[in-house]
Amino acid sequence: MTQPGEGPSSWAMARQRIEAVGEFLRSVLLRLAVAALPLLIGGLVVLLAMNLVFPPSWHFSVNARTDTAVLDLPATRETSWRIEGATLCSTEALALPAETNRPAACGGRRWHAHRLPTGSDPILDEQVLVLGAQPPASTGPPAIKVTLTVDADGALQASFRSGGDYGLGVLRLNDRPAEIALGTQINLVWPTEGRPRDLVFPFIAEQLRIGRDIAWSDTSMLHSGRLAVYTGSEQSLAKRALIEQVDLLPGDQVRLSQLRGGSPLQPKGFLRFERNPAEEAPSLAIIAFGGAESVRIERFGDNGYDFRPGWWASIMYDRWLAIWLAITAGLLSLLGGYASCRDMRAPPLGRAWTILRSSWLGEPMPIDEEQR
Repeated sequence: MTQPGEGPSSWAMARQRIEAVGEFLRSVLLRLAVAALPLLIGGLVVLLAMNLVFPPSWHFSVNARTDTAVLDLPATRETSWRIEGATLCSTEALALPAETNRPAACGGRRWHAHRLPTGSDPILDEQVLVLGAQPPASTGPPAIKVTLTVDADGALQASFRSGGDYGLGVLRLNDRPAEIALGTQINLVWPTEGRPRDLVFPFIAEQLRIGRDIAWSDTSMLHSGRLAVYTGSEQSLAKRALIEQVDLLPGDQVRLSQLRGGSPLQPKGFLRFERNPAEEAPSLAIIAFGGAESVRIERFGDNGYDFRPGWWASIMYDRWLAIWLAITAGLLSLLGGYASCRDMRAPPLGRAWTILRSSWLGEPMPIDEEQR
């Protein structure tokens, strides 16, 4: 049989043991938190210093309309463009019919004007310009410089220049099995009327320049556009977050270069020249993306500026720094809350009820054992 008083004493002993275990665990956790706090603060300082010394790279996007654009295409990468409806001007005579109506863009007599053959259906008649199709086996050649310009009368001109003695590439015609090798310099001219299709030129470049310096002798310029900077974000469905964007003014010049480093990122995108544009003045529509530390915007009348996020944005959108900062702030809040709870010495519920009952009935207040 259970002896009188055995139940309450067993319950009191169990409660005492539970309180001892809880006190031991609180002591261990408190010591671990106090020991880990300097390490977390030190790691936070290191991450801040690394972020300031090695700022993160950003992803830029450009959406603009311009009369001129300059591309530096890598000669080791194959770039293919359809060029139907163009007159080809070359410093070397090619196995193509001569153009009787020689355009002024061909320049002096050292240029040979050629007419690209067309089939019964000019829309399906593919004429493909392949750049960088013959890279040398030894050291890599310089980049191929491509300049596209829309004239005042709406004609499109494209000049291609190869660095050194390397050829630009080849010309592939669907009515000829053999490819036509190209020299180091060619021009393509699309007239204002008679283009068989809209022209789209996709690219992956080493450097991209949109617009040009304002001069009294040339009217080609950037008309309008927008430049935006993004960073990776796990919270967004698009996996990126907009940091900042700026509107481009007429006459601006934007430079987007290849991001160097362990994994280089090259600007890529496309240019589009419409056959029948909706606006009065034809222009090139360009969409480009790239990764860089900053993008150079040159504006007429000043020295220009580098469009890049500030140091606060680089800290706010640094994933590892944000995680480390959240852990440190959470630990500090936990320690502060625990210290505040320890300072709040609230009486037990039973004693608080006794004090309330005594004050309500006008009886003498009970004496606290700690106040004796």
